[in-house]
Amino acid sequence: MPFLSGVYVTYKKVKGFQPLQITWGNIIVDALFRRGTAHSNHGNDVQKSLKRVVDLIRKYYRKDVPIILTCDSGFLDEKNLHYFNTILRICFICFGKLYDYIKDYVSSVPFENYKEYIKGKMIWHYLEFGNKMKSWKKVGFLRTIFTKALCDENGQMILDIVRPDSIIYTNIGRNQQLTESLKRVGHEELCSCEKIIETAHMRGSNELTNRSLKDLMITEKVPFKRFGMNTAYYYLMAISHSLFECYKEDVVRNADIPTISITCYPSTFRRRLIDFACQVVSSGNKIALQLMEGVYQSINAEKLWQLCHSEDLIPIPL
Repeated sequence: MPFLSGVYVTYKKVKGFQPLQITWGNIIVDALFRRGTAHSNHGNDVQKSLKRVVDLIRKYYRKDVPIILTCDSGFLDEKNLHYFNTILRICFICFGKLYDYIKDYVSSVPFENYKEYIKGKMIWHYLEFGNKMKSWKKVGFLRTIFTKALCDENGQMILDIVRPDSIIYTNIGRNQQLTESLKRVGHEELCSCEKIIETAHMRGSNELTNRSLKDLMITEKVPFKRFGMNTAYYYLMAISHSLFECYKEDVVRNADIPTISITCYPSTFRRRLIDFACQVVSSGNKIALQLMEGVYQSINAEKLWQLCHSEDLIPIPL
């Protein structure tokens, strides 16, 4: 038995936990803390979590709003894709695994059938076709896009033998009702192969959210022996991270602070907006927060406080 309850060897061959997280931009909107052996498609975790999020969006925003889900190859499973497409009625863009029969097919296609996609300094060649796994019974042929990167983000060409290949599956263009909903709201460009590839690659920004969460927690190690206590600790950190991102978006962005970027990590944020010397003093029936003149100006304290909207404590420079 592992010393810590819930700690088992993960797919990365190390002992730990494997939480399921749904992110929207920089915010973790739903999370489920799980033991280390819980793989991506463990039980019905994915379906239940997504149903909660989709129901909230359609209840509090709009019932017919089109929703696009991006996910990695760990979630490419027939039960997931069928649930996304038929039950939740959402668009999905999911990476897949490059099986031998796919490699044989794309290798047999003439080079002139490939198209080129350019984003910044990066260049990809891509091929669009229809595909389905042999074991799929409920899910038919999906729109499939094979991509091959020709150069990296710096424009450096990559040797053919080490070029990263990827395969993308989507129901955009196959599910007519969902495709029409995208066009109806003025996002017909999302139906193009180029936009599908771009949207799929944006999933990499989710890793920055995970890194930001770890930075906020300072360490990846949870402090307790019992699974329940570690679960509570993880959820508090996820909530704290969401509050941190909302504060940056709603307050710091509008405060026009030149010394800090809205995309900064928690360590930078703490160093510049939290870890500074100050003093709370009471005088003339008023409470004031005294700051050094340099700090007062560098963090635009007056504007920052106005956005926090508190009249009980007034910041003043020394």
